[in-house]
Amino acid sequence: MRGKRSVALVDDERLLAALKEARHECLRALDVLPLHGEDYRTVEGVAAAIDGLAGLLSGNPWVFSAPAAGAQAKSPR
Repeated sequence: MRGKRSVALVDDERLLAALKEARHECLRALDVLPLHGEDYRTVEGVAAAIDGLAGLLSGNPWVFSAPAAGAQAKSPR
């Protein structure tokens, strides 16, 4: 967060956990909403806003979309 006062009032870890849960619910909603309808676009915007705020809080713009730590892509044999 930008100002020192706002930083002191925010528990980043707790807020990130709540944002992660809210983002998960948005993605679940996107699975069932009509593709590219008004509701779909609205929920998509909310998910994008969640990603933006999470990026500001964590310093990592891909905090929720990065592969899990230690996960590696398997190469075809």
